Amino acid sequence: QAAPRSQPRRRGVRRPTRTDAKTLVERILSDVEASPDRAAKPGGEAIDALLRERNVRVVDFPAWQRIATAEEARGESGKPREKFVGIAEMLDAAFAVR
Repeated sequence: QAAPRSQPRRRGVRRPTRTDAKTLVERILSDVEASPDRAAKPGGEAIDALLRERNVRVVDFPAWQRIATAEEARGESGKPREKFVGIAEMLDAAFAVR
Protein backbone atom coordinates (compact mmCIF):
# COMPACT_ATOMS: atom_id res chain seq x y z
CA GLN A 1 0.00 0.00 0.00
CA ALA A 2 1.30 3.47 -0.95
CA ALA A 3 2.15 6.02 1.69
CA PRO A 4 -0.38 8.87 2.04
CA ARG A 5 0.50 12.10 0.22
CA SER A 6 1.21 15.19 2.26
CA GLN A 7 -0.67 17.38 -0.23
CA PRO A 8 -3.74 16.55 -2.26
CA ARG A 9 -3.19 15.85 -5.92
CA ARG A 10 -4.28 18.70 -8.15
CA ARG A 11 -6.13 17.81 -11.29
CA GLY A 12 -7.16 19.92 -14.23
CA VAL A 13 -4.68 22.76 -13.72
CA ARG A 14 -2.80 22.43 -16.99
CA ARG A 15 -5.63 22.67 -19.46
CA PRO A 16 -7.28 25.83 -18.03
CA THR A 17 -3.87 27.50 -17.71
CA ARG A 18 -3.01 26.71 -21.31
CA THR A 19 -6.44 27.93 -22.44
CA ASP A 20 -6.04 31.15 -20.44
CA ALA A 21 -2.60 31.73 -21.94
CA LYS A 22 -3.91 31.19 -25.45
CA THR A 23 -6.76 33.63 -24.83
CA LEU A 24 -4.32 36.20 -23.47
CA VAL A 25 -2.05 35.88 -26.52
CA GLU A 26 -5.03 36.26 -28.85
CA ARG A 27 -6.06 39.46 -27.04
CA ILE A 28 -2.55 40.89 -27.20
CA LEU A 29 -2.29 40.16 -30.92
CA SER A 30 -5.70 41.71 -31.50
CA ASP A 31 -4.63 44.86 -29.64
CA VAL A 32 -1.40 45.09 -31.62
CA GLU A 33 -3.23 44.72 -34.92
CA ALA A 34 -5.80 47.38 -33.92
CA SER A 35 -3.24 49.91 -32.67
CA PRO A 36 -1.95 52.72 -34.87
CA ASP A 37 1.21 52.09 -36.82
CA ARG A 38 4.18 52.69 -34.53
CA ALA A 39 6.23 53.99 -37.47
CA ALA A 40 3.72 56.82 -37.91
CA LYS A 41 4.41 58.16 -34.41
CA PRO A 42 6.74 61.17 -34.37
CA GLY A 43 9.12 59.76 -31.73
CA GLY A 44 11.99 61.37 -29.88
CA GLU A 45 12.96 63.71 -32.72
CA ALA A 46 9.57 65.42 -32.47
CA ILE A 47 10.00 65.88 -28.72
CA ASP A 48 13.47 67.35 -29.22
CA ALA A 49 12.11 69.77 -31.84
CA LEU A 50 9.22 70.81 -29.59
CA LEU A 51 11.56 71.47 -26.67
CA ARG A 52 13.88 73.55 -28.89
CA GLU A 53 10.87 75.48 -30.22
CA ARG A 54 9.83 76.28 -26.63
CA ASN A 55 13.41 77.18 -25.61
CA VAL A 56 13.54 74.45 -22.97
CA ARG A 57 17.02 73.64 -21.75
CA VAL A 58 17.34 69.86 -21.60
CA VAL A 59 19.65 68.32 -19.03
CA ASP A 60 21.22 65.56 -21.09
CA PHE A 61 23.76 63.04 -19.80
CA PRO A 62 26.84 65.27 -20.22
CA ALA A 63 25.00 68.08 -18.36
CA TRP A 64 24.04 65.63 -15.62
CA GLN A 65 27.68 64.61 -15.35
CA ARG A 66 28.67 68.28 -14.90
CA ILE A 67 26.12 68.56 -12.06
CA ALA A 68 27.52 65.43 -10.41
CA THR A 69 31.10 66.72 -10.74
CA ALA A 70 30.15 70.10 -9.22
CA GLU A 71 28.37 68.37 -6.32
CA GLU A 72 31.43 66.22 -5.67
CA ALA A 73 33.64 69.33 -5.67
CA ARG A 74 31.34 70.95 -3.08
CA GLY A 75 31.72 68.06 -0.63
CA GLU A 76 33.47 68.99 2.63
CA SER A 77 35.10 67.08 5.47
CA GLY A 78 35.21 63.72 3.77
CA LYS A 79 31.66 63.91 2.39
CA PRO A 80 31.47 62.39 -1.09
CA ARG A 81 29.30 65.27 -2.32
CA GLU A 82 27.12 68.21 -1.36
CA LYS A 83 23.85 68.07 -3.29
CA PHE A 84 22.37 71.22 -4.81
CA VAL A 85 19.17 72.33 -3.11
CA GLY A 86 18.14 74.95 -5.65
CA ILE A 87 17.24 74.34 -9.27
CA ALA A 88 18.91 77.55 -10.47
CA GLU A 89 22.33 76.63 -9.08
CA MET A 90 21.98 73.09 -10.40
CA LEU A 91 21.21 74.39 -13.89
CA ASP A 92 24.13 76.83 -13.64
CA ALA A 93 26.40 73.85 -13.02
CA ALA A 94 24.79 71.86 -15.82
CA PHE A 95 25.27 74.55 -18.40
CA ALA A 96 28.51 76.11 -17.16
CA VAL A 97 30.84 77.04 -19.97
CA ARG A 98 34.20 75.35 -19.57
